[in-house]
Amino acid sequence: MLLYFIPIFFRFGWKILIQEYYIRRYLNPYLRRFAAENDGTFTEKDAKRMRYYARSAPTISGASYALLKGRKMTHTERLQMTKLSAAAPMFDDYFDEKNLSEARLKMMITQPETCLPENTKEAVFIGLLQEIKAKVKHFAFFNAVCNQVFEAQMDAKRQETGGLYYEEVRKITFDKGGYSTLLFKTIMEQPDLPSENEAIYHFGGMVQWVDDVFDVYEDTQAGLQTLFTPAVNIRLAWQQFENEIVIMKNLFFNIPLPQKNIKRFWDLQMFFFSRTMVCFEQLSALQDENTNTFYPSKHERKALICDMEKWENIWKWMRYFGKMR
Repeated sequence: MLLYFIPIFFRFGWKILIQEYYIRRYLNPYLRRFAAENDGTFTEKDAKRMRYYARSAPTISGASYALLKGRKMTHTERLQMTKLSAAAPMFDDYFDEKNLSEARLKMMITQPETCLPENTKEAVFIGLLQEIKAKVKHFAFFNAVCNQVFEAQMDAKRQETGGLYYEEVRKITFDKGGYSTLLFKTIMEQPDLPSENEAIYHFGGMVQWVDDVFDVYEDTQAGLQTLFTPAVNIRLAWQQFENEIVIMKNLFFNIPLPQKNIKRFWDLQMFFFSRTMVCFEQLSALQDENTNTFYPSKHERKALICDMEKWENIWKWMRYFGKMR
């Protein structure tokens, strides 16, 4: 188990260092361009979140797509992914913005080249999308997925009101994560395969599922209905998650690409997905305290947050990774 876990761990660390270089070399100079004329709408907190996303997303998504193709990311691909990742947290902010009309938001996302910014924050966001779109090779594919991302995020607003059936929440989860993840695929330089896109959509949905598991405290406080709030059988949710992992594995291993490439991709994904099992284990223990029903609202933040820096949890993570790879 250690023979597989440790190399991936250090390889991931090396990829993070590469992203740090791209942030310093390309993203920071871009952000400094707006400092002199900042009207106060773009804050250092915004910039910090952009750097965080630009550090992690290309390392996971970009490296993964390149592994499937049996190659490394090109400079252009990495730069495009860095910009798209940096725009992601601002993208989320605008969907939470109550004073922004749906029509304007859609124009900002799908037609940035014709959208004039109204403040500094919009200028930073729109400018990034303009630079990305100018270098997209598969233009129709990119535009189609941009529209799907917009529609998925608008549909996700229903999570704020609750009262949704399980299948409705599942579809929202997969559409929100699936199309957002597929958007990263659209900026890769090689042509896409339909079966590959289907697998990546499912992969993105699972990434969103993972986020919801680890964010159960924040989502409960915000009153959002996810697959884990307001009250569920966490053990059943855990089993459903494992079933979806099996579906995802079948989708990827049926892509007409070399199996060795897919296996390397799969090992990298299980390195991340196996962390989720540690969180499920912790939440299941809380369910046992509540007559076999998981009530997140009954617990404080410390009980619901899964600290993956604890040695105990790291060892559990390694154990689950060994089972899943």
